[in-house]
Amino acid sequence: VHEHLRFRDEGVAEEWPGRYDEQAELDAAIEAVNAAQAHGVKTIVDPTAMFGGRDVRFMKRVADQTGVQIVPCTGIYSYDYLPPYFANRDIDAMAEHFISDIESGVQGTEIRAAFLKCAADAAGVTENVEKIHRAVARASVKTGAPIMAHSMPAVATGPRQIEIFEEEGVDLARVQIAHCGDSEDLDYVEGLLAKGVYVGLDRY
Repeated sequence: VHEHLRFRDEGVAEEWPGRYDEQAELDAAIEAVNAAQAHGVKTIVDPTAMFGGRDVRFMKRVADQTGVQIVPCTGIYSYDYLPPYFANRDIDAMAEHFISDIESGVQGTEIRAAFLKCAADAAGVTENVEKIHRAVARASVKTGAPIMAHSMPAVATGPRQIEIFEEEGVDLARVQIAHCGDSEDLDYVEGLLAKGVYVGLDRY
């Protein structure tokens, strides 16, 4: 439910493409997916979003060559930074980008995103992180698409993330707070579950 076929700096890949070996990355992804398939895996939910090097054409190549279904997302993976393009636009404008990915297709393709991704980490829920969360929430309310939210239990980001989703009217049964398995604090994890979300136990 949470696996990245490839995670890379899209800015470096664009500006210095020779720093990455596309074929080696494809070969490694195919090898890993085939290994997972040998254990019965038929579907991989890939939450690679903006700033993680999302590339649905790469995902499709892996899917075509392995027969495993790859489910892409939309959203922004940032612990605080927003490019001026989004910093200078409001929450609804950001949400429209996500809605387009879900309803029309990603990166000029007909491949549509099936869920939304956002993140909060050591810096906590900063102003920019909150903006992304609210845009993701509004896109979820508009489309019904579920949300996967990267979290950091060590600084207890989960409750605030859920609070934002609640304020925006998200169906919490369609929310997963990722990386909760990083914590051994069962009271913290059970507190999230009590709100009605799913928790991701995803980094063993």
